[in-house]
Amino acid sequence: MGMQQILMVVLGVIIVGVAVTVGIVMFGANAYNSNRSAISAELQTYASLLLQYWKMPPMMGGAGMSSTNVTTGAVAGSIGFISRDGNGQYYHGSDNGEFRIKSVTGSVVVIGGLGKELKNDLRPYVETTVNMENGSISSVVTDAADFPE
Repeated sequence: MGMQQILMVVLGVIIVGVAVTVGIVMFGANAYNSNRSAISAELQTYASLLLQYWKMPPMMGGAGMSSTNVTTGAVAGSIGFISRDGNGQYYHGSDNGEFRIKSVTGSVVVIGGLGKELKNDLRPYVETTVNMENGSISSVVTDAADFPE
């Protein structure tokens, strides 16, 4: 009878250990997916602000629906990004991750967002393209170790 009890205790410890491990893995995956969703949502907010900037008259600080008024600095100012080191790169950080203006070409703006959660040494990366002239917004969701160049 003593041998069966020891076997049951060992089996119980193994089952609890496996359950705890599965729980930790599931929690980590959930945090990663939540971070990816938060990055996407924040980029959608920036895209909405860019469309507002596009439609706002120049005398109110907007582009007046003219691509000649769309510059990297003006776009950055309209969505609250700053230049950390004066090199023309504009950034914004939040609890979800870091965001950068990747390019401004005419009325098309590309913004990238890199999350904070890690999964296999990669972070969630979302790149949103806003074509202000026709009002389209598109996003590509991937994983990256750092901001792609």
